[in-house]
Amino acid sequence: MQRSNFYVALAFYGAIAVLGGCGGSGGPQAIPPISAPTGPMALKLMQAGGPVILPTAGGYSGILQLPTNNAPAGTTMTIAAATAVPAGAPTPQALHRLHSARSPQAIAVPNVLFVLTIQVSQNVTFGSIPSFSIQLPAGISTANEAFFIAIFAGASAQAPLLTTIGPATISGSTLNFAGSTTPLTLDAGTTYLVELYEVAT
Repeated sequence: MQRSNFYVALAFYGAIAVLGGCGGSGGPQAIPPISAPTGPMALKLMQAGGPVILPTAGGYSGILQLPTNNAPAGTTMTIAAATAVPAGAPTPQALHRLHSARSPQAIAVPNVLFVLTIQVSQNVTFGSIPSFSIQLPAGISTANEAFFIAIFAGASAQAPLLTTIGPATISGSTLNFAGSTTPLTLDAGTTYLVELYEVAT
């Protein structure tokens, strides 16, 4: 039993170390699951924030560092993962096409790799944009590629882009995205899309 507790503690502190203190506070931290789930997961939000192990899909995995927030007691966040954007949802490709129509010097076409859908049970405002650490599956090259995260407020084609994070800092096959100091509000009843994409450089 003591050895089991040691490995649980080791997994917890290892998850925190991956993000190196991003957006943390001195209060209690949320304890992530020991292994990454493969289906949707619901977690209870803590106002102190903390690291959360993301669901996996297509070999992608990662950690979300939730900042401090004003979540009312009992607020939950449900996260699901996929490797394709839901039909009819907004994408960086759509933004690229819009920009391309206005400028012949448009950047390379983005390619979405990994998608998270996030819902909250009650309105909550985070003190800053969350940070992410995402592990790429075997066979995905980082050479001559820049990686970004786009966060959309909704799953319809007209959903607004809330923010873009990146480019990622790359360590081996791990992408690290630092959040920003801009507050982020999530509303109950809205499905938020977090899309990891790459752009050829």
